[in-house]
Amino acid sequence: MDKSRLKIYLPVVLAVLVLAGISLVTFVPKLGVFTNSYGNNSDHYEYLEPGDDLSVSFVAPCERITGFELDLAPVSSYDDPIGRIGAEVLLTGPSGEVISEQSIASVYEECFTFKELKLSRGGRYTLTFTLEDISEGMKSVGVGVSQTGELSYQIHGSNFGAPSKSMFIGVYIIFSLLLMLFIYRIPQTDPGTIRLFDRLFFAVAVIMALIFVNQMYDLFMIGKSGLRMIEAFKEGHPLDYYDLSYGKEITNNSPSMFFGYNYNVFLILPVAILMLPVSFFADGNITYDMTGYLIVIYLNVIVAALLILSIKLNDKIGDSCDMPDDYKRSVRYIYAFSPLLMYITVAFGQVDIMYVILMQAALPFYYRGKYKSFSLIMAFAAVMKLIPLMVFIPLILLVNKKIKDIAVNVLICLSVKIFTLVLFEHGDGYHAVMNLIDGWHSFTGKLFEAGFGCQSLFVILFGAVCILCFMKDIDLSNRNDLLYYSMLVIFSVYGVFTAFVDWHPQWLIPLILSASFLIPFHASDIRIPVLYSVLEILMIFSGEYDLNAVYMVETGLMSFGNNYGYNGVSITGVLNNITPYAIPLINSLMAVTVLFLIAFFCKRPESSYLSGKASVYAEPLSVGRIFVLYALLIFSFWCYSYVG
Repeated sequence: MDKSRLKIYLPVVLAVLVLAGISLVTFVPKLGVFTNSYGNNSDHYEYLEPGDDLSVSFVAPCERITGFELDLAPVSSYDDPIGRIGAEVLLTGPSGEVISEQSIASVYEECFTFKELKLSRGGRYTLTFTLEDISEGMKSVGVGVSQTGELSYQIHGSNFGAPSKSMFIGVYIIFSLLLMLFIYRIPQTDPGTIRLFDRLFFAVAVIMALIFVNQMYDLFMIGKSGLRMIEAFKEGHPLDYYDLSYGKEITNNSPSMFFGYNYNVFLILPVAILMLPVSFFADGNITYDMTGYLIVIYLNVIVAALLILSIKLNDKIGDSCDMPDDYKRSVRYIYAFSPLLMYITVAFGQVDIMYVILMQAALPFYYRGKYKSFSLIMAFAAVMKLIPLMVFIPLILLVNKKIKDIAVNVLICLSVKIFTLVLFEHGDGYHAVMNLIDGWHSFTGKLFEAGFGCQSLFVILFGAVCILCFMKDIDLSNRNDLLYYSMLVIFSVYGVFTAFVDWHPQWLIPLILSASFLIPFHASDIRIPVLYSVLEILMIFSGEYDLNAVYMVETGLMSFGNNYGYNGVSITGVLNNITPYAIPLINSLMAVTVLFLIAFFCKRPESSYLSGKASVYAEPLSVGRIFVLYALLIFSFWCYSYVG
């Protein structure tokens, strides 16, 4: 962008932002795509004759009602195809006052819309269907009822949002200023000015992600587990950590969600050290209260610090392969400004970055030919989560061709897991917890829960990658090639995993890591970083949790100011309100995109790093991706303030 064009672009962008802001606080919250549905399920039809009625009592789930739906028996079940009836649907309030009255003249009428019907959220209301008359060709009218015999219904509506609307306006202004600064940054040439802006964009992303916490449970259980580990050491029974934790929750008569002690002890041990300051005022009996919220925020700050450490470790990997500074800087930008990475770690509240850091620490040993050291460090990564084994095996096969060497390295990688299996992973408490967790989300089970009905396709493709790695003849002295092909292996394994397995978003950090190292090799083709940016957005919308959780909930710093809980429409709901095919289409596009990138990366480029005109756009494009995260957080807070 030419600096002279800033005089045109900045006023245009400012005008667009002002109009968008005005729209967000006026008519947009009332659009139908932001409505949610509530009600009960229809179990069977009950056939009414004139004079009969059915009713259901319910607590108003939202404040703004736009319509009701009933379940009338299909027209094909009547002798009279016209289905003329005379019926009334009556909505009454807590004191019996009539809120709304609708007439039905045909069995075709099941939906009733209102311009805007205001209810008292949490108040009890009654919906009554009364059949008054039917045509001569009909004997009765079938009306859907629930298992309990109550009238089956669906409500469509939304809320007026949280009382913190002025805070959204402030955050929106900050977002607008950042966007203007980014446009101003693009044509800049002074390195100091560029670094200042880039650090500002990254810092604000971290701060916003810390404030608008999307998901509390995992970090809450991580903190709870760390406190239980401290208790196990204090009581002199660290080897009985799982049984002790399980027994205390049984004693407390805790709900099932407080039994999530499924994390490996080598993940909990560093967490226990981090929780030592907290243990002076809290213990493993913490619940979802103010103390629990503070612990989640505290651990979120730790995750943010670990993310920064992970960014710095990429330079160490580049140094081990003697890569030029331009290449390492490009890797740093692609990785650090990944909206998916920031969403997975800080905003989503996940600690998977811990085993990724171990992987990053292990890779320099791999590139220097110290495979036993690499295997030992990877052993600690694999014991935290089994997922690193997916890349350890093909990576070893890429550089080891002797069965003995392969076996030794695999045994070293499995040694820590065997150690924990013998010393810790036993007892009734351990097995009870693991059986409970496996019922929720078993990793090994998900390997066979693939999309597109291909239940074992990932396993087949993973086997193919391993065979190709074993057959690949690579010059180990050429660290440039070794870096490229090793990152290609990681990207390919996690790519097919992403395309064909029912994954959790936090499992895919190595995919982001490997892409950050591969893309600079192809910097002369601007289409690749653009396509990868599209992939990240699709992956955010394809994860199991994200579509249901990308909104402001009552677990961030905002929760300390009020007790308003978010029950509004999620992004999933918005997309489904537009079309029921939105989510399957996004999943399909995501799978096709990642497979295309794998195929593209399989061709090793011969050009030098950051060559061509496209390199001019590499850093601005990388930085601009963080605005995807900004947009998600703005949408979350907007939903909380105006829709929730």
